[in-house]
Amino acid sequence: ADPTAPTIFFSAHGLPQTYITELGDPYMEQMKACTRFIMDALRAKGYTNPHALAYQSRVGPVDWIQPYTDAKLRELGAQGVKQIVVVPISFVQEHIETLEEIDMEYREVAEEAGITEWQRVPALGLNQR
Repeated sequence: ADPTAPTIFFSAHGLPQTYITELGDPYMEQMKACTRFIMDALRAKGYTNPHALAYQSRVGPVDWIQPYTDAKLRELGAQGVKQIVVVPISFVQEHIETLEEIDMEYREVAEEAGITEWQRVPALGLNQR
């Protein structure tokens, strides 16, 4: 299999849009910078994978930062993407948002969108020693 074929899909925790627009929170720019840093490091090693960044875990009636993870997965599927490697970029350990939301709910969205191969990079975790 071609290791440069899968789209690298960075899924970060979302925030209400007002945190960015009204409070000036740098989170969204930090996620974009982190994604660029990782992709630059991969490109330096010869990987040419396409990539995308989206935001998950929105709740309530307010607007959240976008693109939303579910909408971006549907968009990628409509574009013909078949292979995804998900990177839970803002999650430092495994919990319900990685184990259930990404591994189960978003995988189902991806499969419904025609994405047939799904892998997820583990969250960083902690050294238990």
